[in-house]
Amino acid sequence: MIENRLKRWIDAKPTIWAVVGLGTLFRGVQYFNNRSLWVDEAKLSINIVEKGFIELLQPLDYGQSAAPGFLLLQKLSTSIVGNDEFGLRLIPLLSQLLSFYLLYSVGQQLISKRAVSLTLAFFAASYSILYFATEAKQYSTDILVALFVIKLICWLRGAILRPRTLALASVAGSLLIWFSFPATFVLAGVGTVLLIMTWLQRQPQRAALMLIPSVCWALSFLGLVYVVLNNTSNMGDLQASWGGRGSFMPFPPTSLTDLGWFVDTFFQSLKDPFYLPYFISPAARLGSFFLIAGLFLGGVSLLIRRPASFFLLISPIVVTLLASGLEKYPFKGRLILFLTPFFIFLFAEGIIVLSQLLLKGRFQNSLLVIFSGFILFQPYLTAAKGLVRPVYRHEMRPLMAYLQTHYQPDEHLYLYERSAEQFVFYSNQFGFSEGDYTMGREDREISTEINYQPDLDAVAQFGKVWFVFSNMHIPSEVKAVEAYLDTIGQQLDSHQEPGAIAMLYQFPEPYPPED
Repeated sequence: MIENRLKRWIDAKPTIWAVVGLGTLFRGVQYFNNRSLWVDEAKLSINIVEKGFIELLQPLDYGQSAAPGFLLLQKLSTSIVGNDEFGLRLIPLLSQLLSFYLLYSVGQQLISKRAVSLTLAFFAASYSILYFATEAKQYSTDILVALFVIKLICWLRGAILRPRTLALASVAGSLLIWFSFPATFVLAGVGTVLLIMTWLQRQPQRAALMLIPSVCWALSFLGLVYVVLNNTSNMGDLQASWGGRGSFMPFPPTSLTDLGWFVDTFFQSLKDPFYLPYFISPAARLGSFFLIAGLFLGGVSLLIRRPASFFLLISPIVVTLLASGLEKYPFKGRLILFLTPFFIFLFAEGIIVLSQLLLKGRFQNSLLVIFSGFILFQPYLTAAKGLVRPVYRHEMRPLMAYLQTHYQPDEHLYLYERSAEQFVFYSNQFGFSEGDYTMGREDREISTEINYQPDLDAVAQFGKVWFVFSNMHIPSEVKAVEAYLDTIGQQLDSHQEPGAIAMLYQFPEPYPPED
């Protein structure tokens, strides 16, 4: 009786709607909480707000790069909603809400029906996915476009290849890669798999017809390279920035250290989507076993039962790894967030298989609920806490509101270099102009007051100076700066917000003091 009820409950439409509803609630609360833009968001957002539609197709300022389609959507959103956080984060939010539908639709075609509900449940509360739903960057759109690509391939796989079908597939695929750079890897992977499967099924005429959209996609990619990527010097900055973080696959691997990269990258890739930090404690290491076993069993199960699904899900990961090995694209962190749905599909399928292997027959549904609850408990607990205590990073906006009411005309501002773009983005809103502040020098290695001393001595000549800090790379930096400032001046005021602080100092005039 209970087993039958559980089976109906797992597969029921109301369960799916409840999961999607919770995922929407988590994202909606975070969106309307309206946290301040942090530095990476601010860098891209300044471009979107200050440039016109055509200018966004040219190289961006502040070392930024993003697919032109995404940039144009962002510009359209801010033109309609406003040049604020709501306008800048609307497209990422809508991208994730649309992703729920595509996850369901694609899952129905690639994995078992029972695994689809589990896939949606993981996606709804995945920490990293949930966070980036309200980040004014392209990562949520990357997920949506990746799912659109695989949906396109699934449709093409079962369609009758009439001229209209080929034309639609050609146009759709060609456009999608202009909305997401990583979509190229997904399209290359799943498109190649589709061609090979068709050829192996001894359908040479169908395979030949599929070359038509494939050639169109390749030409569109070459156009993207010519128009955008070759003219975007910031792509080199991306490679340089991520190169020192172990972000590129050793190719070919020639040592044990190189082989260790694959192990480390495997766990790092799963850290946020499945909340691996939760499984570090000895009492909960069983969760790590479920995770790894689920991925392995999901892959093996699909390879045996649905080989086409297996290769369609694995191919984007393989192609992205190859691009990483050629040092064309980092395989790390938020840059591979678009691959998360493929991991989740495999894992959800694996949990179904694991419950079937451990208990054949009677209590499979009970065991499935236990497994799922164990894995999902921490992500959903964290997401639920976010409803009461929303996520904050570097709250520059309320800090600048305080400065607006306390800043005097005879005072000056010094901006810590990693907070400069945040301040610049909000400067018009709070009435600050370029002459009001001095930007700190860019030095990623700064760690003591000795490095800061030339900067601090130079601005001390203004007499009264507000020192504004956020996005501190090294936590001790503010204390180091404050300690030095206390030796050369007197602190008159300070104000702190989550991840941001402003301190007002008065210095003797003239500075440095005369002997």
